[in-house]
Order: sequence, then C-alpha cells, then structure tokens
Amino acid sequence: MRHHNFHPPPRTIMEVYRMLPEGTLAELIDGILYMSPAPTTKHQKTLRNLSFAIHEYVRDNKLGETLFSACDVFWMNILMPFNPTLSLFSVKIFQL
Repeated sequence: MRHHNFHPPPRTIMEVYRMLPEGTLAELIDGILYMSPAPTTKHQKTLRNLSFAIHEYVRDNKLGETLFSACDVFWMNILMPFNPTLSLFSVKIFQL
C-alpha cells in the first residue's frame, strides 16, 4: 500500500510567496504577488556603481551596513516582505 504525502494548497498569498524557490524575483505588495524579469545589464552596472560608492561612505563613517542584492525585508510590523536592490541598515535604527 502506497502512502501519499498530501500537502493542502496554500490558503493565503503569503503562503504562496513562501513556497517560491529561493532566488525567485517576486514581491508581495498589498496582497498582490508581482513577478519580475531579471535585471538588465544597465541596471546591474548602475547598482554596482551605487553600491560601491554608498558602501564606502557608510563604512568610512560607521553609519551602518549596506546590502546590494535582493533579500526579503520585513518593515516594522508589516508582514509583506519586499526586495530592495540596495539597502542601508542604519546603526541608529538597528543598533548594529
């Protein structure tokens, strides 16, 4: 006798979001799932230049931490993550 692993379908858009494979370019905004195409070469070059400049300034002035790749960010008590391309986490706000 075979045993089948039954997984009920997701009930909320947040459950759908959490089921996406890591690295999927998607954002959940106000309960709507937005899928994004891969960034263009121009976008990547601009991001690189901005992130280098901002990272140096933030590091040299001990202002916090910078991240330059998409990662899930949960803002305050809002359950909807978003994926900024470039993030600054301030020492004042996050006590890094």
